[in-house]
Parts: sequence; structure tokens; C-alpha cells
Amino acid sequence: MAFLVSTLSSAGIIHRFPCEGVLEVDVDKGRVTICLVEYCADERILTREWAAMNPTLYVTVGPKERDWLLQENWLKNIRLADIVSGRMELASAITDTATFGRPSSLGAASIPIYTKGARPIHYEAVEPVHADRAFTVAVGPSTVMVNGVTVIHKQASARLVLFKILWGRFLDNLKNGIEPDDFPPMTLEDIAELVQTGGNKEVEDVETIRRNLNRLQTDIEKAVKKYTGAPIGAGDIIQTIPRHVTGDDYGFRINPVSVMPRLFSAVAPDLSEEK
Repeated sequence: MAFLVSTLSSAGIIHRFPCEGVLEVDVDKGRVTICLVEYCADERILTREWAAMNPTLYVTVGPKERDWLLQENWLKNIRLADIVSGRMELASAITDTATFGRPSSLGAASIPIYTKGARPIHYEAVEPVHADRAFTVAVGPSTVMVNGVTVIHKQASARLVLFKILWGRFLDNLKNGIEPDDFPPMTLEDIAELVQTGGNKEVEDVETIRRNLNRLQTDIEKAVKKYTGAPIGAGDIIQTIPRHVTGDDYGFRINPVSVMPRLFSAVAPDLSEEK
């Protein structure tokens, strides 16, 4: 997304960010939506109805994703690699999309334009901070507990590695007296570098790291709700936050507002059913 933004800025094209993975630009022929399909956060834009009614240029990143697009002659799509290599100009593709407008004929079937295979994981939007929520977190040698519930078990070694990396940075920030709002997030690259240093091969690439952290956020939320009934959001323990005002770059951190560190005790009661 950052490359697309840079390319638009260099061409003097004003753009907006309606949501993650999506840009909007206005040209002489009207408004065009640019959708980075693998990271689009708005499912509506990935439907044929949207594409038919709103001039949209779909951009694919990986080598296989273009084959996942709906095969319609009127559907405008371009590979990011072609833009980067200079084989195609983004500005020209936008103009072509705006000029083409809406297709003259379209069947009535309601089908998505990008569905084959599992939907690529993307970063979730930041949840609002709830200052009235507080969770005790205890990190042991092979498990992690939140409010007395084991949320990372000893068999989940990959998740434990990632959590301990974030936890270590969290404790360092506390020790250094950093204000909660100023706790810096760790990028996927930051985390990957520390994972590689530790020699853990399970989670050394950024996509695997992101997938594990996204699922861990959801699983922690579900476990705490199930066993304690306490109100909790996916970002109350591990936050996903933008690192720049444009929202192009995201990072992770332990929530400095709602998390309270607690000494780990192997004999503490476990409220969860799973041991």
C-alpha cells in the first residue's frame, strides 16, 4: 500500500484512505476506487455489484491471486509487480478504469470477485481503549495466564515465543518509565528479527507471525469471556495499532492501559478447563 501511495503522490494524484487496503482518487472522468485485494478490509468492495456500480481498479500482490479474481472482461485489475517494474503505469490504469465506467450488460447473479482459497489475513482495525478494564497477566516458563485463565498452553510454543517477545518489550517500557500512550509498537519485521535470533523456525516469516498474533488476539478474547465472563476485546491484551497517520504501517504491543503484570505461580488455580 505504501508503494501505491508514493506512486500516486509522485503523480500529483490526491488520494484518500476509506479503509485498510483501499484508496480513492478523483480524476477528470470521476472517482476511482483502488483495491489491494489481499488486504481489503471492506467485503463490499470485493463483490461484483460494487465493481459494476463503482469504477474500481483491483491490484493483486502475489503471483497466484490474479487467478482468484472473477473472470469478467470488464473487471479492471493490475499486478503490483507490473507497477513496480514500470511495465504498467498506475495513473494510466486509473484513467482507463474511470473512462470505462460501468459495464453495459451484467447478469443478475450475486457473486464475489475474489473468493478462491482462504481469505488472506490482514491487520485488524484498532479497538478503542477501555480505561475501565484491567487484566492481570502472568507469564510463566511455558504458559501465559490472563485473569487466572491459561490462554497460551505449553504445547503452543510458537505463540509463546511471540507473546514473550512482546512481553519483554512491554516490561522494558515499564521499567524505563515510558508513558502508556508512548509505548512504541513492534513491527512484524522487528518481531521476526528477534524470532530468528532465538532460532525458532516455526514463526520466522512475517506472514506466519501476523497470522499467529491475529489468532492469538481472538483466542485470548474468547477464553477470558468463556471462563470469567469479563468484558474483553481482541485488543485489550495485544493491541494492533497504526505506526503512521496514514495507517499504512501497523505494529503490535501489549496494551499498556489494561494489562497489569503479575508474578507467575505454578500452583495458582487455573479457571480454564484445558490444562
